[in-house]
Amino acid sequence: MTDTHRAWIIAIVLWVLLQVVLGIGGGNDFFAVYLAGKAFGLGDFASVYGPATEMFSLDVPSAWTALVAEAGIDPELTLYPYIYPPIWAALSAMTLSQIAPETVLPIVSAVNAALFIGTVALAWRITRTQQSLVLWLLVGVIFLAATTFGFVPLRQGQWQILTSFLILLSLERARAGAPAHAGIALALATSIKLYPVLLLVLWLARRDQLRNIPAFVITLIALGGASFLLAGPELHLQFIGRVATISGSVLYTLLSYNFTVLLDGWTLTGLANADGIKQTTPWVGALNKLMLLASATAAIWAARRATPDQFYRCVIPIWLVAMSYFSPLSWSYHFLSAMAFAPLLLQRPAGILGLSAIFALTFTGSAFAIGAIAPTGMLLICIGSASLLIFAAMLYWLRPQNGRTTLPE
Repeated sequence: MTDTHRAWIIAIVLWVLLQVVLGIGGGNDFFAVYLAGKAFGLGDFASVYGPATEMFSLDVPSAWTALVAEAGIDPELTLYPYIYPPIWAALSAMTLSQIAPETVLPIVSAVNAALFIGTVALAWRITRTQQSLVLWLLVGVIFLAATTFGFVPLRQGQWQILTSFLILLSLERARAGAPAHAGIALALATSIKLYPVLLLVLWLARRDQLRNIPAFVITLIALGGASFLLAGPELHLQFIGRVATISGSVLYTLLSYNFTVLLDGWTLTGLANADGIKQTTPWVGALNKLMLLASATAAIWAARRATPDQFYRCVIPIWLVAMSYFSPLSWSYHFLSAMAFAPLLLQRPAGILGLSAIFALTFTGSAFAIGAIAPTGMLLICIGSASLLIFAAMLYWLRPQNGRTTLPE
């Protein structure tokens, strides 16, 4: 039996375990797209995003109450607002929202679990490490599923799993020499959640990555045109307004791993409302943008000087951490694509230090830690932020040392 065959068997076993152990989640996040599609299908465009607010709000449109009752969704289920581009509400109206919840949820759970495992496998292909794929899958999937990086999106049917899969698919296709596929995959990821566009920073930094960009631009323009034709200008104006509101808000939760929350919380620049939301203090928002710009500058500098192995095993995953950490409203699961590279910490010469880092990351991101530290949310946010820093530092320390090139390959 070849290693590939063993890896397929392990992947299937892990998929079954994810279904059995985690069960079918409540679909809290999934239902945002489902109910937005319902509202869109009824022509109630005002109930896709809900009314404009001064700050980002976790409240859902009032019309969703009737939609929940009609669809037979548990009324006690915590629902989140729809914050995705209009095209997905339009497509949901024609597809997902036409299926009963009790039928569509098991399908979503099964597909998400497969994409979850696929994301970890793609990280292995991107790195071209000598580590066994079997070991990589066991460590990567169990680590992610045991922490808030992966547990939360699996349980809630989060679209972040698909986004992360597409991000890593774009990177894998780029390294495999398939620029058209790479560009298309990144464009699809960007059309779901806007932040993947920041990967262009690294593609623009290296001559061997520039060929990925034409397919990205063409696909994104095509998706934008299709979105406008399907949804019209009204919903796009609402979406732009929602993005602006998100950029100017701070959301305090136990899973808020981002620079804005960390700095805003420790400087005590005003109090949040009952939902843990407040407006971003201008200087905090400006500093966050400055830190993102500084990180992008460092990433460009590193990308231009890195060998291919250094680029894909060090620069890429560290930038995936940075571009989420300095984005507004980043939660723990936004780091899923970066943490799929966690098995790299087990390579030589990490040894016991790598095992300790994996253990520390698993513990600090586990449900146990959240339950134990929940009364002091800022401490948990600090620990989560520290774990990301440890992860990035370990990747830098373990970067391949097979020489440097002054120009990309």
